[in-house]
Amino acid sequence: MSTPEANAPPAPEVVQSNISGQVFGFGLGFIVILVAIMLILASKMFRTFLALKRLKAYQSYEISLRSLKDLSEDFAGKPLRDFYVASAYRPYVCYYHKYDYVSVEVFKEILRAGPRMVELEIFNDKFGDKVEPVVSVGSQEGEWKYTLNSGPLRDFFRAIARVAFNPVTCRVAKDPFILYLNLKTNRNIKCLNKIHQYLYDELGQFLLGPQYSFNDKNNKFTNITMRECFHKVIVFASTGFEGTNLEELVNYSTVSNYTLKYKKDQKRMLYLNYNDIVETEEDIEDFVNPTHHKVSKDQVLEYNKCSFTMISPGIENAGMFGGISPINFDVGKSLEAGAQFMMMNYQKLDTNMINYMYVFKDTSFVEKVDTSTTCAPKIYEGLKEERVDMNRSEINYLYASTK
Repeated sequence: MSTPEANAPPAPEVVQSNISGQVFGFGLGFIVILVAIMLILASKMFRTFLALKRLKAYQSYEISLRSLKDLSEDFAGKPLRDFYVASAYRPYVCYYHKYDYVSVEVFKEILRAGPRMVELEIFNDKFGDKVEPVVSVGSQEGEWKYTLNSGPLRDFFRAIARVAFNPVTCRVAKDPFILYLNLKTNRNIKCLNKIHQYLYDELGQFLLGPQYSFNDKNNKFTNITMRECFHKVIVFASTGFEGTNLEELVNYSTVSNYTLKYKKDQKRMLYLNYNDIVETEEDIEDFVNPTHHKVSKDQVLEYNKCSFTMISPGIENAGMFGGISPINFDVGKSLEAGAQFMMMNYQKLDTNMINYMYVFKDTSFVEKVDTSTTCAPKIYEGLKEERVDMNRSEINYLYASTK
C-alpha cells in the first residue's frame, strides 16, 4: 500500500530541472545538426558536386563546337595573333575565388566546354627542399593563398593531356591549347624546375619545337601560324622563371621589368585587367595616378596587330575580403581592342557569359574581322628607361603607348 508521500507530485525544483535538461538536450541536438549541415554544405565534395551540376549547362554548347582545323584549311597559314580565343579565368575553383575549393574535376568539366586558353596561378606548397608547385588563388607577396585547399600542378597538366587533347572528351581537341603560368613562387628555383619537369612528363608530346623555346630566343613567336599550333600546347608565363630550367619551355612571356631591360626589341604580351582599358587616349588623363596607368582601346588594338593581350576579369589588389565573387564583363570592349584572350569565369553562367559563348558557339578560335598584317615597326625610344622596378600597369602603359 502506497504512502501519501509516494503519491505526492514531484517538487517544482525537480520539474524545472527535468525541463531544463530536456531543453538543453534539444538545443544541443539542434546545434549538432546545424553544424553537421553547415559542414556538409561547406565540404569539398558538396561544393564540387554543385559546381559540376552548374557546368552541365555547357553540354548544349559542346554539341555544335568544331575544331578550326576541321572547318577549313584556309586558316592554317594565318597567324595566331589574328584570332580571338575562348579563354577561362581560374577554371579550377568551384565558384568563389576566395574561401572556396580548388578542384581538378571542375577544371576537367570546364575544359570540355571548349576554352583553349587557361590561366593557372602557381604557388609553392611549402618552404624547404621538398617544395611542390600547387594551384591556388592568392598573392605573391607573402605567398598568401585564399582558397580552402590547393591542387598539385601536375594533376592539372595531366588533366589537360587527357581531356583537352582527347577527341572523345573534347570536340576541339585538334586546336591549339594556350597555357598561361601565372607564377607566384617568388623565384623558388626548386619549384620552377619541378614545373619544367612536370610539363615534360605530362605534356611533352604536345609542346612546340625548339625554334620557339627559351622564351622566344629567335624572336619569331609573334608570327607563329595556326598550322604550327594545331594540336600543340603553347606555354605563356609571367616573369620570374628566367635563368631556370623552366625558361626552356616558355614560348612567350608577359611584359615585365626583365623584358624592359633585356628584350626591348620584342613586343611582349600585355596582361591587363578589364578596367585598365579606357575608350580614348584623352580618357587616360582622367584616371591616371602615380601608381596606376590606363591604356586606351586604340593603343591596345594597334599593339595586338603585332603581339598578344590577355584581359582578366579579376580585381587587382583586392585584399583578403575583396574579389570573392566571380565577375564576367561584356566582351564587346575586348573584341574592339583586338585582345586575343578575354578570360571569363565559366563557373558563372550569366548574361555576359552567354553572350561570350555565342561568339564562340561554332569554334573556340574566331578570326578577327580586321586581320591587317600591317605591323608598324616600333622604335622603342620610350623604353630607354634606366629604372627597372616599375609595377605592371606602368609597364603595360609604356609598351602600349610607345610610338
